[in-house]
Amino acid sequence: AIVNAAIAEVSDQTSEDLSQILPLMLQGAMKGMGGLSLTDEESRNALHVSIAALQKAIKGREDKISRSAGRTASGDLLNSMVETAMTNLNRLGLAAENLDDALGDVIDAVISNLDDAGVSGTDLEVAVKEIAEKSVQKAGAVFSDLTALNAGLKSLTENLVGALDDTGLTALDNLTTSVTETVVKNLENIENFESNISEFEFESLVGEVTSSG
Repeated sequence: AIVNAAIAEVSDQTSEDLSQILPLMLQGAMKGMGGLSLTDEESRNALHVSIAALQKAIKGREDKISRSAGRTASGDLLNSMVETAMTNLNRLGLAAENLDDALGDVIDAVISNLDDAGVSGTDLEVAVKEIAEKSVQKAGAVFSDLTALNAGLKSLTENLVGALDDTGLTALDNLTTSVTETVVKNLENIENFESNISEFEFESLVGEVTSSG
């Protein structure tokens, strides 16, 4: 059912651009998950597997990916998939208390499978930081209040940093610091929360992130 839903989402697509196709397939897969009687854990596992499988379709097909100026093709597409996953988490019908873990699963899946997507070398560091930036900005699409947002950002950062071990990168201490700084830098750009975070609340968010990094 999940695979059929993913395919149905792109059934009328004539483009070969993976930047359009793969995010739509992920959205379709998430619709399919939402239509099944899955536990929260089963839904999260299915989402993790779906993201990893779609990433494998990127490797060796970079010429089929459109990209924004100044970005790598694979990194740009992965950012789009992160955004798709985060804006469609509500389709899974997860309990509110499990949304932070689900967000962490999304980040872990994308970062830990970067090699399967053909992202390597210096592009890996760039992709990780771009994904960190996008995921923070889109966290407001997942959480409706600051308490939940705090927990979500903590999970997000923990999984960003934790998944770095799977990337094959060296000098992880420097990258961990850089990723954490990227998260903090973008806390003021969280969609739906830009003008609603007081100085005290902002300091609280920073505290959660830096304690997780």
